[in-house]
Amino acid sequence: MTTPVTDTYFSAAPKILVLGATGPTGRHIVSQAVIRGYDVTVLVRSPEKAADMKGAKIAVGDARDETVLRQAVKGRDAVISALGTPASPFRDVTLLSTATRALFSAMKAERVSRLVAITGMGAGSHHQRQRLRLDHRQAIDPQQ
Repeated sequence: MTTPVTDTYFSAAPKILVLGATGPTGRHIVSQAVIRGYDVTVLVRSPEKAADMKGAKIAVGDARDETVLRQAVKGRDAVISALGTPASPFRDVTLLSTATRALFSAMKAERVSRLVAITGMGAGSHHQRQRLRLDHRQAIDPQQ
């Protein structure tokens, strides 16, 4: 049995933005947040993939675009990022670092200070991880 959240930080239902909402983990996050009475907005590239997300507001755009993110995060209490990308041994994977950099800037501009991020990075066999080139050197510096 799930009951609505009672949180001392929020006087009303928490207002959250979910990134990566159309993936399996994101769908679960959205579903649970809606069940708990949260005010949920999802940012998606393809609105048709989110058409079945009852109870969530749909914003359309690219999570790497700071302007789009500012609009989506405006008025939210927190952001949950479940962004993912298909692993490829043949190309650099930069979606997460690019989107996170834009998200940090948007959150700072809109004065949203709560972020929960979940990723499957590092999952898989040791051999698969060795072949995957990640842009870890371009990670966000929290001091900036």
